[in-house]
Amino acid sequence: MTIPIEHLLNIPGIRVLSVKYDEHKITCQIESTQGYSICHTCGRKATEFHEHGQELELRHLPLCGRQVILRLRPKRYRCLYCEGAVTTTERADWYEMPKPVVAKPTRNSSYSNWSMAHFKRSLRSTASLTMSCAVCSNAP
Repeated sequence: MTIPIEHLLNIPGIRVLSVKYDEHKITCQIESTQGYSICHTCGRKATEFHEHGQELELRHLPLCGRQVILRLRPKRYRCLYCEGAVTTTERADWYEMPKPVVAKPTRNSSYSNWSMAHFKRSLRSTASLTMSCAVCSNAP
């Protein structure tokens, strides 16, 4: 049985266009299936496709011990309700928009949650080990 990569990524509203992988990394080119953005001027749905925005590189949860990178070119939509050529880039709640200058890949919320949980587990392990060493060193 083959499991589609979309199911493994478990991100709503995306389509995987291509996948490249090696022994350390899986890179997926993805696109949104949302079909609109919210106009930053009037707050209504902008549905007329205008162009693609700058490509984002997002880190996702590891799969099979490999780092997962998602490459997304967000779609820009033109608002039909506003005068002029008002366009807005689509956004989704599963990733954070990067700052204007990004040196490293940004993270999606799944990766952020996973890394924080991993960090907390390692802190607990370190604290537990420290406590057991302190108990052993104080033994007669």
